[in-house]
Amino acid sequence: MKQNRILLINPWIRDFAAYDLWCKPLALLTLATWFRNAGFAVDMIDCLDRYHPKLLANRPPDWTEKQGDYYFCNKFTKKLLNPPESVAHIDRPYYQYGLPENIFFEDLRALPRPDICCISSMMTYWYPAAQHMVACIKSVYPDVPVIAGGIYPTLLYDHACKHLNADYVHSGAPDDRLVSFINDTLGGSFRFEPYDPLMEPAFDLIHNKNSLSVMTSVGCPFSCTYCASKYLHSKYRRLNYKTVFDRLQKYVEDYKTGCFAFYDDALLFEASDHIVPFLRLWLDSGLQATFHTPNGLHARFLTDELASLMYRAGFRTLRLSLETTSAQRQKSTGGKIYLDEMRRAIDTLYNAGFTSEHFALYMLIGLPDQTKDEILQDIKIVHDMGARIDLSSFSPIPKTPVWDELMKDEPLEFVEPLKYGKTVYFLQAGALSLDEMRQLRRYVSNLNKQI
Repeated sequence: MKQNRILLINPWIRDFAAYDLWCKPLALLTLATWFRNAGFAVDMIDCLDRYHPKLLANRPPDWTEKQGDYYFCNKFTKKLLNPPESVAHIDRPYYQYGLPENIFFEDLRALPRPDICCISSMMTYWYPAAQHMVACIKSVYPDVPVIAGGIYPTLLYDHACKHLNADYVHSGAPDDRLVSFINDTLGGSFRFEPYDPLMEPAFDLIHNKNSLSVMTSVGCPFSCTYCASKYLHSKYRRLNYKTVFDRLQKYVEDYKTGCFAFYDDALLFEASDHIVPFLRLWLDSGLQATFHTPNGLHARFLTDELASLMYRAGFRTLRLSLETTSAQRQKSTGGKIYLDEMRRAIDTLYNAGFTSEHFALYMLIGLPDQTKDEILQDIKIVHDMGARIDLSSFSPIPKTPVWDELMKDEPLEFVEPLKYGKTVYFLQAGALSLDEMRQLRRYVSNLNKQI
């Protein structure tokens, strides 16, 4: 009996800027496990794979080893494009990041013909890449159904249905709606277990396992007004810490993984029941790896014991979420951290052995009604606290209170997501021009060198 085949595709990124910060298509990799458990054969093409064998063939012999110096983070391959009309006024080059298209098409034609293709689209303002991907698939397999899912269709479902030209657009996590489409399309009665975003990802489908991204929890106990985590995952859930340890131990032993990036939204929440016992197990095991937290940590939960365990276990890249030094903004956006708590957390990290190179504070720029003077004041305060600054351009996210307030006078059907990307929105906010933004980043870079 023929086994049905699913092809999962992680599209390119189309934007003014992108960087591989431990990017792994975790949602697609857990989806692969879900399909396999239902009896499907699964193939995958990751267009953001910097370790594709055909890319490595054109790189120096020691290229992979040198990536370890950056903990396997670096720049994507890119191709210059003409920007979409709605953002053509931005004085920056617009690129498609990821695999050259000839490699993608070679892989697509070399793999067995799929019965269904599934693509995932993350940022709402990356939708042109997903749109282009659907067209590319249809140019080779016009009769193969394409399913589009991910964060973008979940947050802007009607827009995705209108613009992606997929055969089926799915919002939210896989459920009976998706199962019904698959069964109707393939004429079967496949039985799927309930989808769990914390099921183990099918990491065997990716090329580079020197570093892996992991999630030990989904959702967040906080309700920050600019964050869509609560909409994407209504309940905070996490794995048992022993399960986390067992998985990472297996990756070290089987894949020789030496670098893990935690992408949890609330890794330190209820630390005594989760990250602390995990770290004790890790230290007792003698396993060696480095750990990184590109998602901002809740500094409120840092204690002397936790910081010491993190340092001794091998945490080497920490990002702490401060966002703003304004007490009024902190309170109005959710109150997850205040300045006195952040000062205490910085001292705690230094006392545990961390240096300034190990951590930085995320600061949002381009917030609604934020002025240039306020931004400069934020920067001065954080610098005086003795911490490096990581500037993060604010981008309003659909289904959040901030988005709803900004869009209250604009009909949703006229919304163009490209205008709300990180590189674009701060210009609309009006506090900074593009040249002023560049100057500000250089200024912060120089300040960070002084820490």
